[in-house]
Amino acid sequence: MAMPISCSAFRRTALILALLQWPVYGYVAGWLIALMVWLLPFAEAARIWVVIILSYVIGIGYLPHVIAGSVEAFYLVADGALPFSVCICRYVIPVLIGNVIGGVALVAIGAHTEFIEASE
Repeated sequence: MAMPISCSAFRRTALILALLQWPVYGYVAGWLIALMVWLLPFAEAARIWVVIILSYVIGIGYLPHVIAGSVEAFYLVADGALPFSVCICRYVIPVLIGNVIGGVALVAIGAHTEFIEASE
C-alpha cells in the first residue's frame, strides 16, 4: 500500500531557510557543481564516481541547486501550497544568484591559478 506524499515535509524543507540564507547555501552548491565540471576531464574512468560523490554531498547537505533542487519548490506550486510568484522570488532567484556566484568564483580562482602558473 503506497503512502500518500505529505506536503508538510516538502514545505519544511523548501521554506525553512530565510530568504538571505538561500544564496549562501546556493553559493556552496554552485561551487560544488563547478568543481564537478572542473574535475570531469581529469577523472577519466572515475567520472561516474565524481558525479555520484559530489551530488551526494549536495544532497546530504540540503544544498539548493536551481536545477536539481527545484523539484520540491515546483511540487509545492503544483500542489497549490505555494504561489508561483513566491516560488520564483523567494527560492529560484536567490538560489540562482548563489549558484552563479559560487560557480563563477571557482572558475575565476582556477583560471587565476592557471594564469599565475603559466606566467612563472
